[in-house]
Amino acid sequence: MSIPFEPVNEGKPGSPAADDDAFTRLALFGATGQIGAAILCALLEPSFGGYEPHVKVFLRDETFSDKAESVRKHPRVELVKADFDNVQDMADKLKGTEAVVSALNGPGIPAQDRILDAAAQAGELSLGLLSL
Repeated sequence: MSIPFEPVNEGKPGSPAADDDAFTRLALFGATGQIGAAILCALLEPSFGGYEPHVKVFLRDETFSDKAESVRKHPRVELVKADFDNVQDMADKLKGTEAVVSALNGPGIPAQDRILDAAAQAGELSLGLLSL
């Protein structure tokens, strides 16, 4: 049995453009890596119209000046300098976001637990973690 393919149409029920529950304020950790950069690109250039999320890109305090230049510049991108070892600092900076996506890998993986704690402390957020 095959399921017919139907492209997403702008305004069609169930498409993000028509979905009142679509996340419009996101936090992204790991945006300077390959996967994180691809996620950021997909958020800024979705394959359907009408979806324009604001993305807070979280960068570590100690690497902010080096990594900030590598993040794509866009009016809907906000660079956030944060201490990934400080749950309260991240929680404060996560306020106002609806969802957190983490594409951290390698040395960033230990921060995943603190990001989870910060998201819980910041309020009702959805969380997506990618372990790479």
